[in-house]
Amino acid sequence: MADNSGNAKPFVLASRPDDEKGIPYYGVDILKKHVNVVWYDDFLQNKEKYAQLIHGIILWVTAPRVDAALLDALPNLKVISNVGAGVNFLDLDLLASRGLKVCNTPRILNETTADMGMTLLLASARRLLEGDQMVRNPNVKWQINFCGRQVSGATLGIVGMGGIGYAVAQRAHAFRMNIFYHNRTRRPQTEEEAVGAQYCATLEELLSQCDFVIIVTPLTAETKGMFGKRQFELMKPSATIINIARGSIIDTGALLEALQNKTIAAAALDVTDPEPLPDDHPLSKLQNVTFTAHMGSATVQTRSNMMALAVQNLLDALSGKPLVNQVIYVLRSLRFTFLIGCREILSMRYEGTSQMSCFPGDQMVRDPNVKWQINFCGRQVTGATLGIVGMGGIGYAVAQRARAFRMKIFYHNRTKRPQTEEEAVGAQYCATLEELLPQCDFVIIVTPLTAETKGMFGKKQFELMKPSATIINIARGSIIDTEALLEALQNKTIAAAALDVTDPEPLPDDHPLSKLQNVTFTAHMGGATVQTRSNAFAMAVQNLLDAFSGKPLVNQVI
Repeated sequence: MADNSGNAKPFVLASRPDDEKGIPYYGVDILKKHVNVVWYDDFLQNKEKYAQLIHGIILWVTAPRVDAALLDALPNLKVISNVGAGVNFLDLDLLASRGLKVCNTPRILNETTADMGMTLLLASARRLLEGDQMVRNPNVKWQINFCGRQVSGATLGIVGMGGIGYAVAQRAHAFRMNIFYHNRTRRPQTEEEAVGAQYCATLEELLSQCDFVIIVTPLTAETKGMFGKRQFELMKPSATIINIARGSIIDTGALLEALQNKTIAAAALDVTDPEPLPDDHPLSKLQNVTFTAHMGSATVQTRSNMMALAVQNLLDALSGKPLVNQVIYVLRSLRFTFLIGCREILSMRYEGTSQMSCFPGDQMVRDPNVKWQINFCGRQVTGATLGIVGMGGIGYAVAQRARAFRMKIFYHNRTKRPQTEEEAVGAQYCATLEELLPQCDFVIIVTPLTAETKGMFGKKQFELMKPSATIINIARGSIIDTEALLEALQNKTIAAAALDVTDPEPLPDDHPLSKLQNVTFTAHMGGATVQTRSNAFAMAVQNLLDAFSGKPLVNQVI
């Protein structure tokens, strides 16, 4: 059997084709196009047939398990290629001693994993899971004064400033966050200035200054248990710890104690130690923890790209080409062999309904009745197309943030923004809503409620959208025809909705919209942070005082 170039396809060992527990359909398609796949179960049943033929192994979610027994059974093995960056599950000393090449797929997952980091930060800070429960769960009371933490203007500490850490910084900079970082090596000044980041030579220097601390460092002997009782005590009592790296970088017992004793305010964890957590683990019972089930890179697009790169790495190794993503470099000396690991050690795992909706991932960790799914994937945010309906102050602020996620931006507004403002966020104007809708993966409503915009989104508008599209409403509920939305979601005319507002509001307990799993809710929480509400109250009082004293009113409505 040969590939498209006429060359004989190499025989490669892989775990098994299985959308639920093994390599999913899109990975199988890529493999079969380029190599002769020997599935692990077939190999075990007929080792004599395959042992001499196999020259490479493709690893998907750490499988198949590579140990001395497997290596002994494959005398012609030359290369092991991991679909993912993380290689901490491999015995690199053993592999190096056998003269094997080991490859991985770093960098390709930087953007998607950074998206997840910001998703967790926002979900924890703005208490999105609790907001969803207020709308969906009749046993949870709707609280008018329910507030989250301010993100814009807050201070973020990034521990590990490699490719993923820097991508997090780019996103956080768009949220006007103050950024500190700790890394083994300092970034060039031009890179620091581009994201407004300040270097901290020690972790201790960083921790005491930050409202949010995100861990993006590789797991090594030095970083294992890096966050323990002492580190949590150095953090602000109002601080949140976010981990998108490896669970064992945090001492789980120390984290549990810090959260229970209010040494820190909250945690947002894509990874845990152990992983998955046992059903009865006390960490999963805490309400100030947001979970995702190791979902950092898990979108179909990113995983497909990772599989394609892993296969290319393997083919390059077998053909003697230079390897860009080689993990093990054997440096011969009279005394020893060096093992040099990958720069980023975050691996591919699991994802929710979309990267901006991590609630199913939280349920996988927290609820013993929800099954942990290896190939649970969401939608790609980085590089997707966003349509903004209403380009006033809030709409433009959304565009600034979306730009940091490298989204393509279209907008519809009564008036066109100046060209300089459009270029600053890469936004293109659509004169009609009908022009905007078919082009967008996500559509966000930020327009005021007027006689013209009431019912602006109905059956016709949903039919113009992509079947894979998500509608987001942070304006007013009655801009959307609720019945038309319900029908569009039930019939898969569109894929999903994310609603901070509804019509009616709140929804009745038995409303069918609240029963759908492809809807994410928050309980009209758009401006609900203590800082924003305090500022709004202060302005309202000042307006009143100005009116009484006869001063000009900046914010007069009538």
